[in-house]
Amino acid sequence: MGQGQQKIIHDAEYYILEAQNGERWAAEDKSLDEKLAALRKKHGRPPNIVYILWDDMTFGAAGFPALQKNFGFKTPNLNRMAREGINFTRMYTEPSCTPTRVAFLTGRHPVRCGMGEVGMPHEMAGLRGDEVTIAEVLSEVGYNTVNYGDAGTEAFTFTDTSTHSSQWNLQLGFAKAWRKY
Repeated sequence: MGQGQQKIIHDAEYYILEAQNGERWAAEDKSLDEKLAALRKKHGRPPNIVYILWDDMTFGAAGFPALQKNFGFKTPNLNRMAREGINFTRMYTEPSCTPTRVAFLTGRHPVRCGMGEVGMPHEMAGLRGDEVTIAEVLSEVGYNTVNYGDAGTEAFTFTDTSTHSSQWNLQLGFAKAWRKY
């Protein structure tokens, strides 16, 4: 831990999983670090990260052709991306879109960010401007970040506390962002 950094305090679930999987995680982290270093050396930059959040998606709906047969559809391009990359299959999600997006963007439980329910633009609420997002973290290590998606997680930040004037921060740490409402 570097100077000035605070130790991250995780929720109980993390510590249980760490006790059960810590050695395997350490080995996987080492292997992943080696693969990332090789890719960076080969291409001169870090690999692309494409994250697709599909609301109300059941396990296996994308990236698993055998399971897709049960659902009656095929996603060959997504399956290929999953096969050629890393397919993360375990993320704690919430029962609705906004909290799930907030959990992914911040790595925190949505209630800790005040975003435990679906957010709508007319509510003039959103993710606090001082929340750190995955886009900011990735930008600091050389990634260009873009976010295309639904509304609901914008940061409504106060810019002048004396007049309570404010503005929407659609970027959330991303270099480019586009939202559909």
